[in-house]
Amino acid sequence: MKPLTNSYEYFKTIITESMIIFNTITFLIYAYRVELSLTLENSISLGWIHIFTSTSILAISFIFDFIQ
Repeated sequence: MKPLTNSYEYFKTIITESMIIFNTITFLIYAYRVELSLTLENSISLGWIHIFTSTSILAISFIFDFIQ
């Protein structure tokens, strides 16, 4: 595999993959909502966090691509 030579691509990849991992891990909270006694209000807040991080992934990708 060829290493990334462009630092913008490297940082974009690290940031977006970290956010995707965060989203994936927090999706597991929904699966164990009852066991964790997660309230409806907490579930809604977690959903807004997912919306924010997903939107941030798109925005960060756009910003890094625009800079490049």
